[in-house]
Amino acid sequence: MNRITNTDKWKDEWFLALSPFGKLVFVFLYENCNEAGFYNLNSTFMESQLKIPAKNIVSCIKEIGKKITFNKSGKKIWVDNFLFYQKQLPLDMNNGEHKKIKLILEKNFEDFNDDKGIMFILNNVETEKKKKTATPRKTFIKPTLVEMTMYGIEYSTQEKVTMPDDWIKQLYNHYESNGWKIGKNKTPMKDWKGAVRNAVLRVKKKPNNGGGQGGSGKINKITQANKDIKDVVVD
Repeated sequence: MNRITNTDKWKDEWFLALSPFGKLVFVFLYENCNEAGFYNLNSTFMESQLKIPAKNIVSCIKEIGKKITFNKSGKKIWVDNFLFYQKQLPLDMNNGEHKKIKLILEKNFEDFNDDKGIMFILNNVETEKKKKTATPRKTFIKPTLVEMTMYGIEYSTQEKVTMPDDWIKQLYNHYESNGWKIGKNKTPMKDWKGAVRNAVLRVKKKPNNGGGQGGSGKINKITQANKDIKDVVVD
């Protein structure tokens, strides 16, 4: 079974303070525990594998006691941060391996005196996988000439810009003829109001466009706008 190892432990003061045998026993437990971090202590087997006398193995296990939890009988241990370092947390019930780990934790929970670490993992199980939902793409609906005219009048008045005669009709006919696409790459239009605003702002940037003139300019603009609306209705 492949395991992820935390190389930073060789910089950890706690790990560095362990005896050589203590380091070896800790690595053994980490690599031989089951997928949930539990291991049934067997000094005979460990002695044969590590070539360390049984009495030394017992003292090593006591030495690393801060990083493991014993069950009620003291014959089974749980490596506290094993699942964290294996990048298995939080457990996700949409993951088959995580379901198995959860069952093992639940089975051992009582035997380990309702350990807080096990409880924390079980309390933070993800029961539903959060699906990333794409933002629905808005379908472009082309405006009518009347809609575009009304918005053009409203926005140009708001910006105090005197627009050329029939500018809305010309703009509408332009986009109508090219299938409501914009730019050199003929990208489908997403916002016709944005196109209207851009047309107004381009005129506003021109010097002496009348945008800053007094009441007469505004009256002329409204008069022309009303004329445009009548023309649109007749069409």
